[in-house]
Amino acid sequence: MGFGRPTTLYKYKNVTGIGIDHVEDMLRNNRVRFSSPLDFNDPFDCRCIFDISNTREEIVFRKAAFLTKSSRASLNDALAEADREVPVEPAEVDRWQMQQIDGHSRRAANTGIFCLTRDMHNFIMWTHYARNHTGICIQFRVRDVSAKGHIDFIGDAQPVEYADRCPKINHVRDASVDIIRKAFLTKATPFRHELEWRIVHYDQGAGLKPIPRGIIGAVVLGCNMDPAIEERLIRACAEYDGDVDIVRAKLDPETFGLAVEREQTV
Repeated sequence: MGFGRPTTLYKYKNVTGIGIDHVEDMLRNNRVRFSSPLDFNDPFDCRCIFDISNTREEIVFRKAAFLTKSSRASLNDALAEADREVPVEPAEVDRWQMQQIDGHSRRAANTGIFCLTRDMHNFIMWTHYARNHTGICIQFRVRDVSAKGHIDFIGDAQPVEYADRCPKINHVRDASVDIIRKAFLTKATPFRHELEWRIVHYDQGAGLKPIPRGIIGAVVLGCNMDPAIEERLIRACAEYDGDVDIVRAKLDPETFGLAVEREQTV
């Protein structure tokens, strides 16, 4: 993508309804909510085309390579086991491959994803993900030399690639890392403005997951935030285990954009 690794990443949050409860929980209990791909608003997100144009020989060798790595079997033993497992008849081979794809799809549905962005000034994302600028944008520190745990968590984030065509996966010819990249780190070109990065917990489920203490560096308040919600949010920031900069987003009418200004540290 042409980008180096960022030192900070951001998360836009809606704080209406239960949204404020989620943010308070994040600040007070050091945990974030990973989402399931099944809940994403883009119907193409995490959806791929599967290519099964593989020969039986290719399938056997790929299966054997997997067995030698996972069970430390000898290559000869792994080849023999793979040869027994993979059907011989072409129609059965295709059916066997579709079963492997079904297994991947079930694991994909059980994958948890935490979505972030490089950009805290994005007007469209403030409108969409922060509910018409009434929400917030949370800054996460990626690198902190005094706390290795920061790197262990946010350092796992990978950039999303944007493409004009749905990615095609071949479970035999593609390396595992490429399958993950195509399935979970590729989005349609119209979303390019999001500059998205993701932490992917493949086959580990969605839901609440712990984050290192002190990883949140700032909270940016939307320009249309409700004063009562703002007060509640600042109290939660004050209870956070670490200093948090309170930053306010303001309209910049000359550019149809946003300017940000730090107001206090709590």
